[in-house]
Amino acid sequence: MINKNYIARYINKFMKNKIKLFCVLLACIILASLFFNLMRIILGFLVVLFIPGFLLSLLLFKNMEVIERISYSLILSTAIIIIDGTILNFVWEISLLPMLATLIPLILIFGFFVLKKTKHWKRI
Repeated sequence: MINKNYIARYINKFMKNKIKLFCVLLACIILASLFFNLMRIILGFLVVLFIPGFLLSLLLFKNMEVIERISYSLILSTAIIIIDGTILNFVWEISLLPMLATLIPLILIFGFFVLKKTKHWKRI
């Protein structure tokens, strides 16, 4: 059985390089969408149903367990996608390009505010 403290220490160690992880993940998403279908599906799932909610949960909630953070990330991402789709339905049309054109700036804005909140912005 895996100890919760071990998982928490591993995640804290992993989260220290948020900026590098964010840039690498964004580059992987771009490359995967161009070349690999399976990677495109997996990374698309992460972009649509995990990353926006994860960044928003980092902004809204300070101390959480890993399972809570993941579940809140999925729920918040679903809410963001529903709101985004509703707004796009009234303003534009719902297709891949308008969804990405509104979702990626949201991810970048949330990422910027997470960096500002965690005071990692001065290290860049």
